[in-house]
Amino acid sequence: MCVQMPNCSRRADGVQFGRVLLAYDRSTTFYHEYAAKFKAFSHDQCYLMMTLPPILVIIHRVSTAVTILEATRDVKAGYVEVVPALEADLLKQGLANILLHP
Repeated sequence: MCVQMPNCSRRADGVQFGRVLLAYDRSTTFYHEYAAKFKAFSHDQCYLMMTLPPILVIIHRVSTAVTILEATRDVKAGYVEVVPALEADLLKQGLANILLHP
């Protein structure tokens, strides 16, 4: 799902974006599946010669964030910006706060 952010948001680190890809993790995905997914996103960026919007992955456990970031690093998908966020934090802080404060 691609969410349009109104008026292009700017994060605290200066990165500006107008859209974000939204993924909801049901805790049924494993390392090799994350690796394949983010490797494919990286290849898509190269093939299309365009940068994908940041990918916000809503997760349930901190350990899932570690797995996602390890998989992204291991397949050298560093140009794909993946932002894991705990669902509990998202519910407390809201989408804009999660995205604007990495």
